[in-house]
Amino acid sequence: MGKCHLILGALFALAALASVPLSAVTQEASSTGVPVHVVVTVERRHGSNVPVINREDVMVYQGHDRAKVTDWVPLQEERAGLQLFILIDDAASISLGSQLEDIRQFVNAQPSTTAIGVAYMRNGTAEILENPTSDHMQAAKALRLPLGDPGASTSPYFSLVDLIERWPEGPVRREILMVSYGIDRFGASGPSNPYVDSAIEEAQRAGVIVYSIYTPGVGHYGHSFWRMNWGQNYLSQISDETENPTTWVSGLQSRSLPIWMI
Repeated sequence: MGKCHLILGALFALAALASVPLSAVTQEASSTGVPVHVVVTVERRHGSNVPVINREDVMVYQGHDRAKVTDWVPLQEERAGLQLFILIDDAASISLGSQLEDIRQFVNAQPSTTAIGVAYMRNGTAEILENPTSDHMQAAKALRLPLGDPGASTSPYFSLVDLIERWPEGPVRREILMVSYGIDRFGASGPSNPYVDSAIEEAQRAGVIVYSIYTPGVGHYGHSFWRMNWGQNYLSQISDETENPTTWVSGLQSRSLPIWMI
């Protein structure tokens, strides 16, 4: 796939990914546990139909203890509501402008049950240009060129956390499409980054799924192969650990609760 079509192809993949989202409500194994809500995505494989999975087919464990699955609800029809934020890095190269129309088409193609917001990462915060709205044309109009300013980015993961913390919880799913070069100018590049880990924990705690698309950045860091490599790894890690059904999600007293599907 040509470079100019990378984001378009990724958006098509994102649109097809969440084939059948379901919400699982689990009870911790101990008698003093509280319910934990988890969104799980069941995907079709190799052109086959999405399999039917019932509550009895799902096993949940906390450590070695099995917890009870109290509910298993398909997030479809009247439960299909979704709030989706498009979060774009202002330190991205302005070459992203050639693909803004692809993002606008993606926004306008979303179903009426999806409310879309637009925000930009800047100085460690999320600058919200449009709160989630069902007026997709209005949301698409809020998209603009990134500033292309290397000083606009401290850490994209600060901005991600800022958006999640300011986003009121509601009865519908919440997801973020993060468009960034993923490079953290505060934390050292390497296999363990505390700011990436904190962002993952915050997203898991809030039940927010984060999808990511890599786009080139500006400045010296944006041309360092070493930092580019780790930036892409961090973006992949964020998505893997918030959207995957086997992700660790926040449970009681900040402990983790893995979801295993069989």
